[in-house]
Amino acid sequence: MVGRLTHERGFLLVDVIVGTVLLGIALGAILTVSTRALSTQREATDLRQAGMVADEVMSTIHAYGTEEYTQVIRPRGRASEPFERFEYEVDVDTGRSGEADEVNIRVRWQSGTGRPRSFELSALIAPRLGDEPDPNRQPPEPIDR
Repeated sequence: MVGRLTHERGFLLVDVIVGTVLLGIALGAILTVSTRALSTQREATDLRQAGMVADEVMSTIHAYGTEEYTQVIRPRGRASEPFERFEYEVDVDTGRSGEADEVNIRVRWQSGTGRPRSFELSALIAPRLGDEPDPNRQPPEPIDR
């Protein structure tokens, strides 16, 4: 009877050791996956913000027109607050008369790990033909209120 009790205690010790090793492996895997998920989320946030910066620059180019933009605004710089860690560079390749201009915007930043990252946006923008005069916005008949 004493031999059987010692034998069962040996199996219990082996079970505890195996359980501890498996628990350690599972916790290590969970930590690795969660760390990777946080890193991926940070990269996705950076890409979204870089896209927002590029969209803002592209909207400015649309507002001014490609020709006036290159004369009035610097083609490179740092984004405004809260995106000041992003730098942008604009390259406008003007087409021949009557053709669309090719606009390339590159946004650069440092990732959380210190690696340089970039995002590019390209578009063809038709040249502006000039400002149209404001239309007559008066109703044909007075409105009685």
